[in-house]
Amino acid sequence: HMSGEFLKTPTRSFIQSSARDRLYGFLAASMFSVAYYLAPTWLALTALLACFGPTTKLFYFMIVPIILSLLTPSWVIKSIGKYALSTHAFHCIPKYFKYEEYHELTDQEFGQSVHEEARPKKYIFACHPHGVFPFVATCA
Repeated sequence: HMSGEFLKTPTRSFIQSSARDRLYGFLAASMFSVAYYLAPTWLALTALLACFGPTTKLFYFMIVPIILSLLTPSWVIKSIGKYALSTHAFHCIPKYFKYEEYHELTDQEFGQSVHEEARPKKYIFACHPHGVFPFVATCA
């Protein structure tokens, strides 16, 4: 029994923002881009050094972060992630991208429909694939 009114205006809008918030959002979002480029490159260079220079200081410099990452318990990563995602800078990411959401249901209607005891509704969520990163194209 949808009236279609929800699709005419955004449910959540992050269009209005200050230059400072957009800068914070840019810096927070840029960390993901750096990770996309740095992590695979770091691993590849470390693998090459393992083959051709496993006793060099550079190899040890490059392998230590990888070993520390492997030894870090998952609860540490979860708590750091939970903290990072709750910071003001991460809340500014949608403002940098001038992000808007359009929903057919309010959050309350959705919550009620999936928790109905008699017959809970099922949904398919779809969104534009922003963030799909073709690393092969980067290497080409």
